Parts: sequence; structure tokens; C-alpha cells
Amino acid sequence: MALLKSSGGKNASGDWSNRPSWDTRLKRTPQQRVPRETTKELIDYDQLSWLTSIPGLSSKYSPESSMDAHRTFMENYHRMFLKPTPLSALPSKTASARSGYSKGPEKSKHTSLMSVGSLSSQKVGQLAPLQETSHDIRVHLSKLHREQRSENPQQQRQACIRTLRKILRKMPFERSAREHHTVYKGLQLFSMMADQVSDEVLKEMATVAKLDVWRETGVPVFGNQGLHLILKGTVRPQTLPYIKLLSQVAEFDCPTPIMDDITPELGVGDCFGTLERVEGRESNSRILTVLTQDPCEFLIIYGNDYKKVVEQLEHRDKSEKTQLVQACPVYQLWPRLAVGQLARIISWEQFDPNWVVVTEGSKAPFIAFIKSGECHVLREVEALHKLPNGQRVKKRKQVVVGRLKEFESFGEVSILENMPFTCSVVTATPVTMGVITEEKLSELDDTTRQLLLQSSAPNFAHLSQDDIHDEYMSQEMKREWNEYKHGIVIESINALGIRPGYGKWKKT
Repeated sequence: MALLKSSGGKNASGDWSNRPSWDTRLKRTPQQRVPRETTKELIDYDQLSWLTSIPGLSSKYSPESSMDAHRTFMENYHRMFLKPTPLSALPSKTASARSGYSKGPEKSKHTSLMSVGSLSSQKVGQLAPLQETSHDIRVHLSKLHREQRSENPQQQRQACIRTLRKILRKMPFERSAREHHTVYKGLQLFSMMADQVSDEVLKEMATVAKLDVWRETGVPVFGNQGLHLILKGTVRPQTLPYIKLLSQVAEFDCPTPIMDDITPELGVGDCFGTLERVEGRESNSRILTVLTQDPCEFLIIYGNDYKKVVEQLEHRDKSEKTQLVQACPVYQLWPRLAVGQLARIISWEQFDPNWVVVTEGSKAPFIAFIKSGECHVLREVEALHKLPNGQRVKKRKQVVVGRLKEFESFGEVSILENMPFTCSVVTATPVTMGVITEEKLSELDDTTRQLLLQSSAPNFAHLSQDDIHDEYMSQEMKREWNEYKHGIVIESINALGIRPGYGKWKKT
């Protein structure tokens, strides 16, 4: 006999009709968390009380509001919410200085300020006072760097010396490129350092600068080892002169006389020593010597390091000039010895745009090798020019017949054979050239001069007058066609009433 599942259940009296069926499952209702209030509205309860007591508002005794009461409520209801004052670069105005509500009570002007003040006093450290906050970026930068930069040169030098002392505690190979650049900018502030060498040499000197620390007093410091910049303490020169500049020819007596205590002291920012070691004297000789009066710190650039820097820059410069000459098509088959002789007498020159380098019919001032930039080559042509009265007259005009780009040269034949240049050369962009003047050419031997003459040819000498005239006509027709198209467009715009910048064509 099979058991049958009933749909009912047994009740308290023994009846199974009210009991839940077997396939009915009890499901537990999941608990719902009450969301937390993330922000709290700051309410001015005095203002709220005033709003609710406006005469004429609807209530249980008056189901409708009057128009005046409704308008007053809508104009002032938002004032019951306390809002922070807007930030500005200038000190913010207090709430008492602002205008009051349109129809509110007089005491409501001060209520919001008192509420904000009491709230900020309860939650100390969360928010800064609103009056002290500013949108001025200079205020935040000064807080970020914990100091505000001054325009005073003396204060700039003091800040620079503090920075140098901090950076130079690292060895040169431990510094970053940014720190090397900071040292270079700092050296530019001291004339004894910056005026002796070029910016390129000074930038390399910053990478080999070191810190020399002397903690004892009365100790001699030998200046013939290198150039010293005092970063801390004072010293007294023991001999005169106590500094030798590169452009200075100084004579030193032998034996070196020792000065008395009358000589003035040297302080922070002063220099002593030399970049080039005095010939015939040891590095620990008495010349250029000073005595420490306090614990001292020096920025020192040793003479050997300076010598290496100069040699590296000269080698780099020679390599750039050699590569520039070899990159020109005319000199690609030259022997390396002849290329080296040309590179030895090349000097760098820079020209701004629209600079006339050579004029047609005159002798070239130098032989030029273009390192960067572009030049336009112009030739004169005789053409008819139409005057405003309709008369046509002959007039000489210039036409662009070619361009000189990077790794191209010009002026060889004009300099060597003393011939006028066949065209004009005008810079189209900022141009850097390696140039060889006529005086420098006299340093070349006869073999190199003959090789230079045989390898060179006049620039754009193959162009005939017919070719130049055809090029001029082509450029003139192109110019007239562009002017015609521009005129048609302007005429169409004017005919249809289209005015760029006006009406619906105005850019917003």
C-alpha cells in the first residue's frame, strides 16, 4: 500500500488539515542594514523657526497660503541651510558684513557664523578655518616647500649655498641629473666661477664639483690644487694674490713671502685658488694659500678635473665638426686626415630667420657647413611690374630657385677663387653653421686647398636665365591663382551675408 502526500497538516485537535505541506520551506528574511548618514545638513533653527512663523502660511487652521507669504517663504527657505563661505584669494568676508535676508529678523545675520564657529571648535583638526583657506597657488606652494622664495639677491645666494652644501655631501657619481643642474645654476650666481669659463664648461664643471671639509682652525689650505668656493666659515689669505683667474697673468716670487695678519678675511661666497695649476710649482706650495679661521666647508674644483673637462669638450667638439664635414656629399670620399684639417679650423655660428648670409654678386664671407636649419637660395630676374596707374615697367625681382638643408655646404669656390657668389642665401629658419673664414684657410696646406677646390662647384650655377624666368612665372601664376581663389571665397561670403565672428557664425 503506497503512502500518499497530503496537502494539509494536523492541528491541535488532531486534524492534519492546517499543517504546512512537506515541500513548503521556511525562508529567513535577510536583515536590512539601515544606511548611515554620510553628510549632515547644518540647519539654522532660528531661521527655520522664523520661516514657519511667517504670517499667511498654510496650517491646520488655514489650508491655503497667501501669495505674499508663499513668495517670502520661497525667497528665504534656502537660508536655513548653513553653507561654508566661498573661497577666494583675498580674505573672505565675515557673515556679519554680508547683507541680511530680505525679510528675516536682524539676529539671523549672526546665527550662521556662530553655528559654524561652534561646530569647528567641537571638531578640532578636521577642517581649517574658512577665512584662512585661499585659492592663491603661491600660498600653497610656500606651505609645500616650507618657505617662500625671495627676490632679494642676497637671500637667493644664502639659499643657494645651503642647497649646495646639502647636494655636495654626495659624491659626483651619486648625484642625479637634476642635482647636477642645481649645482650648475648655483655656480652661475658667483661671478668668480661663471665669468672665467663658458656656460658649456661651467655645466660640466658642476658634475665634478666636490665638498672639502676642514673642522680645525689655523690649518693651511693650498689653493694651487684647484678653485675653492667658501660655503661655510672664514679664511685669511697667507699670500697675495690669493686667486689666479684664467685670463690673468700673475707672477709669483720665489720663495713665496708670507703676509701678516693685516690681510682681510674671506667669507662665504668668496673664492681662492686657481683652475689651472701654476707651472713650476707643486700643488702643496705656499702660493694661493689661506688659513682657516673657523671650521670651513669649500666647494672645490680640482685642476686635474678641470683639465679633463676641457679635453672632453674639445674632443666632443672636434668629433661633431668631423661628422658634419663627412656628412656633406662633396666630402664623403675625402681621406680622414684632410677632413680632420678642415674640422680643426671650423667655428660655430648661429643665424636668425630671414638673415641674409650671402648677397648675389658679392664674395662669400666664409665657407659654410649647415648643421641644422634651412636656407633659401634666391636669384634675380628681370620682369614686368604693373603700376597702380596700369603702366608696366621692367623691374628686377628675386625668385627662390632652391634650398640648402642640413649637411650641405656653400661658398667654397667664391672664397678659393675670389669670385662673386652666383646667388643670394637667406635663412628660412634658425640656422647653425660651421664656418671657415678666409683667414683660417691660410692654415691649410696646399694639398688640402687643391683638394677642396677640385671637389667643389658653384652652387646652382647650372640654372640659365630661361630656367630662372620659367620658375618665376610658375611661382607668379601660383600666387595669382591663390589670390583669385581667396577673392572668390570672400566674395561668396559677402554675397550670402556670412560674416565670420558675427551672428550665428560667432564662435562661443
